[in-house]
Amino acid sequence: MAYRLFALLPLLLVGVSADTMESMNDVASVAEPMAPIPIPAPAAQQQQQEAPAVAAAPPVISHEQAEAVVKAAVAKALEIKMPSNIAVTDPSGHLVSFLRMDGAMLVSIEVAQKKAKTVSMFGGKYRTGDLYNVTSPGGPLYGECIQTTNSGLLFFGGGVPLKVGGNFVGSLGISGGTVDQDQTIANAAAQSLNGLAPVPASKAPVAPVAAPQAQAPNASVLTQDGDKEAKTL
Repeated sequence: MAYRLFALLPLLLVGVSADTMESMNDVASVAEPMAPIPIPAPAAQQQQQEAPAVAAAPPVISHEQAEAVVKAAVAKALEIKMPSNIAVTDPSGHLVSFLRMDGAMLVSIEVAQKKAKTVSMFGGKYRTGDLYNVTSPGGPLYGECIQTTNSGLLFFGGGVPLKVGGNFVGSLGISGGTVDQDQTIANAAAQSLNGLAPVPASKAPVAPVAAPQAQAPNASVLTQDGDKEAKTL
């Protein structure tokens, strides 16, 4: 009791009666403690918890795969006896691997790379030869603009998309022979992705490349024997 009176001394000084103070003390002694008020989590924390998963990066051909494609292209080029320039790019058109076979024409070095780049610039949806007619005189895309955009594009056979498990992972450009020869080498090399370890995010093998398209006009050049032979850059 003495402790309670000491605790209530401030109220006595302002004129509150002892009975009133005792009543207030009794009420306080039986009052239930107040439940804690929930505090919401900070907005930044809520956003972090609700953030969607980050999408996986699109697959890109590895250097090992690109080298395997080049090796397959060389094998086919040797089989048909046509020294060629071979270029492999990523889906953005940047060079991943390149090889100039012994005897391949110097002028075809850049041509092979531009064929691969052209495939990449169209998202791997077409072979270069598929676009030949629409970009030739009379075609809906004929004109100086389409050929000169992106530092130059080429629209005759020899450029094909490279796919793994249905995913476009890169492009291949072949140059050195006729359109049919370039396309034959490109088809064989693209199919070499079958059986290779796929790039991340894919496990299925690449589908075979379709048969070569119709041959584009060729330019006649002299062979070493002095005979005319159909050649395509």
